[in-house]
Amino acid sequence: MIFELFLGIGFILIAIALVVFFKKFLINSVTGVVALLLLSILADWAKYPAIKIAITLVTVVVCGFLGLAGVGLLIILKLLGFTLQ
Repeated sequence: MIFELFLGIGFILIAIALVVFFKKFLINSVTGVVALLLLSILADWAKYPAIKIAITLVTVVVCGFLGLAGVGLLIILKLLGFTLQ
C-alpha cells in the first residue's frame, strides 16, 4: 500500500517535471523560429544581404532546438562566411 503511494507520487512528480521542461522547450523553439522569420523579412525589406539567412530545414531545426541562441549562432556563422544548407 505504501509502496504504491510513493510510486504514484513519483510518477506525478516526473510528469510535472516533463511538462515544465517541454513547455520551456516549446516556448524557446517558437521564439527562435519566429526570430528567424522576422530576421529574414527585415533583411529583405532593408536590402541588407549580409544577414540574410536562408530558411531551410537545417536552419529551422537549429533555431528550433537552440531558440534565440540558434539565431545568434546562424548570424555569426553567416558573417564569418559559413552557410548552412
